[in-house]
Amino acid sequence: AILDMAVVGDVLLTLHEGGALVRWRISEKAGEGNRQRQHRHQKKRRRRKADEELDSEGARSDDDDDGREVLRLEDSISFESGFVPTCMCHPPSYLNKVVIGAGDGRAQLWNIMTRRCVYTFQNIVPKQASDDEDEEEGYFDGEGEQRGAVSITQIVASPALDVVAIALSTNQIILQNLKFDEKVTDYKIFGRSHEVRGKHSSSVVG
Repeated sequence: AILDMAVVGDVLLTLHEGGALVRWRISEKAGEGNRQRQHRHQKKRRRRKADEELDSEGARSDDDDDGREVLRLEDSISFESGFVPTCMCHPPSYLNKVVIGAGDGRAQLWNIMTRRCVYTFQNIVPKQASDDEDEEEGYFDGEGEQRGAVSITQIVASPALDVVAIALSTNQIILQNLKFDEKVTDYKIFGRSHEVRGKHSSSVVG
């Protein structure tokens, strides 16, 4: 099953259960260029308009398949042992890069053209899932034992440069500055009432 998808330029990424990240190239069939496509669409519109004028009940010509966009399988990206991806996000200003979240709370920045991990974020998952606000302030340096209990379930780009929203399995939502690897603020949803509490940090948004 497909867990998540992202489009980066002319590449479609599909994230699958089991940890496979597959790259698909979006290309035009038979090498048709933009001018040819525009000419074909204009010709089709003129033909359709003429058909309608001649007989409003007449049959219209079927759309042809020439020049339509198709997906071509390129390859897949493999991750290190133990890193099982759960979601991904393509921040608009990050050329050829996606942020990938994992079931153990880790997140990595990948260049999908070079197929390399550019950076592993260190300050996302809290020390432990707890309703105690004082305890929630602590964050991992990337090596803590409690990390496996918390997973990243969703990553969404924000309008602010370098900032994404990260949802955790503990009902926490973190706004993370990717450039500085720092928390901007975080929120937690409590109980069935979905009460939201948040607190701000001194992280710089830039």
